[in-house]
Amino acid sequence: MTLCLGLGCQTWAQGPRIVFDLSRTTSPRVKLAVEDAAQLLRAGVLLNPSDRMPEKPAVIIRYQFPDSISATLPTVFTPKDSAFPYLHVPAHDFTWTQVDSAGIHVLTAKSPSTKGLADATYALLQEQLGFAFHHPERTLIPPPLDHWPITSPFTWTGRPNFDKQGFHLHTMHPTELTQALHDPRFPGGMRMLRHYVDWLARNGQNYFDFSLMEDVEDDFPHWLAHINKLIAYAHLRGIMVGVDVSVHMLQQKSYQIVHFPPRTFRSYEWQVRQNIRNLTNQGFDVINLEFALAEFVGGFEQLRDRLRTIILEEMALNPGVKLVGRQHVIKPESEIGGKHDESAHAAAKDPAMGLLVHTVMCYALEDASAPVYELQDFSHLLELLKSSHQERETWYYPESAYWITFDNSIPLFLMPYLGARWRDMQTVRKIGIPGHLTFSSGWEWGYWSVDWSIARWGWRHEINGQLQQTHPTQYLGQALGFPESDPHLARLHDFIEVKLVQENLLAHLCPTSPSDEFPDKFNNQFQPRAPWHITDLRERKMADSLKSLPGIIARLETVADSLKLHLARLPLGAGTEDQRLLQRELWIAMHVMVMRMQHRAAIYGALFARGHRTQEGKLEYRRKLAEAAEIRKKALEQVAIMESNVYRYPLQLLAGRYDSFTAYDFGYLHPVHKLHFWEREEMQVKTGRKGPFYRNLFDLAKIGGLKD
Repeated sequence: MTLCLGLGCQTWAQGPRIVFDLSRTTSPRVKLAVEDAAQLLRAGVLLNPSDRMPEKPAVIIRYQFPDSISATLPTVFTPKDSAFPYLHVPAHDFTWTQVDSAGIHVLTAKSPSTKGLADATYALLQEQLGFAFHHPERTLIPPPLDHWPITSPFTWTGRPNFDKQGFHLHTMHPTELTQALHDPRFPGGMRMLRHYVDWLARNGQNYFDFSLMEDVEDDFPHWLAHINKLIAYAHLRGIMVGVDVSVHMLQQKSYQIVHFPPRTFRSYEWQVRQNIRNLTNQGFDVINLEFALAEFVGGFEQLRDRLRTIILEEMALNPGVKLVGRQHVIKPESEIGGKHDESAHAAAKDPAMGLLVHTVMCYALEDASAPVYELQDFSHLLELLKSSHQERETWYYPESAYWITFDNSIPLFLMPYLGARWRDMQTVRKIGIPGHLTFSSGWEWGYWSVDWSIARWGWRHEINGQLQQTHPTQYLGQALGFPESDPHLARLHDFIEVKLVQENLLAHLCPTSPSDEFPDKFNNQFQPRAPWHITDLRERKMADSLKSLPGIIARLETVADSLKLHLARLPLGAGTEDQRLLQRELWIAMHVMVMRMQHRAAIYGALFARGHRTQEGKLEYRRKLAEAAEIRKKALEQVAIMESNVYRYPLQLLAGRYDSFTAYDFGYLHPVHKLHFWEREEMQVKTGRKGPFYRNLFDLAKIGGLKD
């Protein structure tokens, strides 16, 4: 096979020739994308070798380059006659056409921008040639093809659903890239970061940001040089970079642009101007600014108004940098000490400031029930999206994982994230929302599939006039090597969505978070909750609740058995070796979910038996507790397999203990390593103890900002 870049060819096996014709461009962005594509094709040996090298190339790939004016023109996303500034992104839709000439396939890419031509190059590999850029540290390489799969005549148009689309890496939590983003000396850190930027570029994204932690101030000049290198590489790849900072957020070691005495006695104005200049001078495209002191905490409106005025004056000196703020999922009436009203995110007074409307967990904007953060549903956020879109630049800001005590820390691979994010993308696109920023909290235990699916749903593809349809499990199924016609993965997703989300079985699978076990006036609800805490069921006054346990136990056991039947129907065992590894990941994740249901059923069974206070009840109580412990031990065996064979980053980084830049001195999968929350529940049943400090993993004072 021979692959040529412009006039330079490399031959490494007999077979057809593929020529990328770059003779008409000097664009570093396009050249880098094509060189990357060529390297991937070499790794995959795209076509089976033939008996002899043909004298002429089999495929010629050409690029029709845009003129310099095209990138400055308004796009379909540019607001018409708006009174607010808009962060312009050059149009990056693309069109591929193929015609045959003298037995040669000639493909030509056209786009209004070089970013569009780079996107077209990667889309060709992923949408047409079988590559899958599913994870920053893994790429699925297709098996050799016995023919060029595209037949002429062929016209393919790719259009982005949003002109800004990408990911917020929530590095307030100790996820995969938290250390690399903050520590210039982290071993292999820049390589990991460049791989993530490559993943964004390969999947047609054009934006990412991350939460900046306060400890970078310990060596700020060195960190600034570090992040400047990353931003330069991201810009070369066509990726804008933002940074998420706070005015003075107390929780989770957030970087603050204003410190209060006695830490410093410099004026607020000096601090704001100096810190914003430090960030804007590095080339950040967006500053994502948090005005609140913490979640569920309002107040200090006069001070926030004063600081906001200074911030907006300084940002006006940097018109090339977009300032955005976020609207939290919490309703104003649920806040302590004040309200996150319109003045809190500066949207009403200052339409120059963009707004990110945030939702949480695996619930969609139009779901009938979202029992989280003291809410019934997200209807107030849907209405805010509609109204804010008319007044300022507005992006949608949902989650693809939650961490803490909800999904990948248990661990549960909650496939309903796929359905919720797919539905929401249809909803916000109909409204006309121009930006989609996904709040990402880790990729292991299957969560790479949610981020990757979201990235691919961000594009609409039309081939020979036919719009290509998508569905929630489409791309996960492709990565697993399942036939498109096989319905069982979609049925598995739908079954889990109905049972865990719509029927709220999640309330019995999520362990209690620290806030759940605070005294009544302080135990704000963040995630789905059972109607009682498991230790409450030890008390005589809970006799009526004990009567409901057999029905809940039966539900858990029935759903677990049904889930096993759904898993047995999946077409496992086919595909490449890498696809079979992903199948194993799904199989383990789903079976650990089954065991989690069985574990909670055993916990409830022990409590029900204990409530009888008879000799037979005592024996059954011990038997059920022993059963729960045995289920946990079997689940730990599956965790060990995942840790040794599946995790893509070093185990110590993901699951070990270390001095983190976050408020958590361990990797985000440390709770999974020994199934901490499962064992804690067993101990609570035995002892009756609860409270945020009982067998606690978290330094609550550090999380709350009460100590360094």
